Amino acid sequence: VFQSGKGLRARTHRALFRFREDGETRLGMIVPKKAFARAVDRNRIKRLIRDSFRRQRASLGPMDIVIQVRGEARDETLFLGELTQAWQKLGKTAPPPGP
Repeated sequence: VFQSGKGLRARTHRALFRFREDGETRLGMIVPKKAFARAVDRNRIKRLIRDSFRRQRASLGPMDIVIQVRGEARDETLFLGELTQAWQKLGKTAPPPGP
């Protein structure tokens, strides 16, 4: 995903994605210890991302997605709002035409 993927940027996170051919949608998360020193905070952010992903998974195409969180994600309402917008943008993104 890092080498051949495309990305969406927001204030609280960065979403990288790459289309897949097998029809599966997968999620990866990067929550840095530098921005969230306590494990409790990192785990809370991961739970929020997983829950949001589960709700939007049906509207997403087959792709690998990596969410890289920034320190501004401490504001949960802002983070969840921007994450929802990212899912909507990813849902509208069409895979490249096949051979």
